[in-house]
Amino acid sequence: MRFTKINGAGNDFIILNNLEEHLDHSLFPSIARILCHRHLSIGADGLMVTDTPQQGGDYRMLFYNSDGSAAVPPGPIRLWATFPPSIPTPPSR
Repeated sequence: MRFTKINGAGNDFIILNNLEEHLDHSLFPSIARILCHRHLSIGADGLMVTDTPQQGGDYRMLFYNSDGSAAVPPGPIRLWATFPPSIPTPPSR
């Protein structure tokens, strides 16, 4: 499983590109708990998942706290804006 760790404004997040990984959504809470654990793993404040859109758009972002609970988009969503170069460009419409 490939991921990216980013930090900014005193927060750090793990970004998982599910457009490439194709993981089942039921795994994301466990992945967040395991990867975000600071003493036994990589450690982060949360997990951000880039996924396929549900209703239009090019991408959908899913956010999880380090305890695996679903989260609202955090302030550091601006960190994700530095990530898209590794996400394939959507086809022209």
